[in-house]
Amino acid sequence: MDFKQSRIGEILDSESEMVIRGTDRYGPYFINASEFNSMLLNGMIKSIKADRFMFTIFLSQVRKYFTLRAMRRLMR
Repeated sequence: MDFKQSRIGEILDSESEMVIRGTDRYGPYFINASEFNSMLLNGMIKSIKADRFMFTIFLSQVRKYFTLRAMRRLMR
């Protein structure tokens, strides 16, 4: 599956199409990863105290890694 990615608009459209087709390509694995990513980004932690900044930095890296890894997997 090839996606046109020569302009920013085409990149956004192709990434949107990848997410839409993810369920067809990967089935329950994609659904599980998508729900975990949603939980990780939105609802896992309500608040973090300011003196726990190392945990905040670590969590930020985990969120970024998981999101980029999921998108990279869809590009294959």
